Amino acid sequence: MRARAMTVVVAMVVTGAGLSAAGCTAGGDAGAGGEGVSARKRPSPVAESPGGRSEPPRPEASRSGKPLPQVPRPEVREGHRQVAAGGPRRGHGHLGTVRLPPGVTWVDVNCLADPGAPPSPRVRITVGTGMSWSFTCGGKGDGDGSGDAVHRQATQMEVSSTGGGAVEVEAPATVQWSASVQVAVPGA
Repeated sequence: MRARAMTVVVAMVVTGAGLSAAGCTAGGDAGAGGEGVSARKRPSPVAESPGGRSEPPRPEASRSGKPLPQVPRPEVREGHRQVAAGGPRRGHGHLGTVRLPPGVTWVDVNCLADPGAPPSPRVRITVGTGMSWSFTCGGKGDGDGSGDAVHRQATQMEVSSTGGGAVEVEAPATVQWSASVQVAVPGA
């Protein structure tokens, strides 16, 4: 059986704290401009515990002792279905192994860096063995409840032939993130 290469065209959309986006192509980083996406806050996200039970994430506190905002899960886009998701969590994570059909695929990541975290923490997304890109998580949780400090990164991929693989998120422990991989629903 012969392996088939997957061809992907990538576009980035970013919101949060007046940041610029860092884009990618299969095999490396490249700069790209960004524009806003709308995102509504969801009710308290639910995390799965190691025993498989669902429980709300524990609130974290800033240095001032005030709770940090929780990172909402990305919204599922109209005309798409979610094939993998993870978070909210910190550090590295595996979203699962996905099969990407030809057509539009979105990888959305919401992230929030801890107050006082090193500047410009990088988050890297890897899909399969050949696609990887990174961006700066610019959202900072100040714990005062004012404004939306969550950084939203949306990456659109135009997949020309069926492919896929494991989806990984690499982030420092100072970054809280939630991610979603969504594929177009045929005929939608």
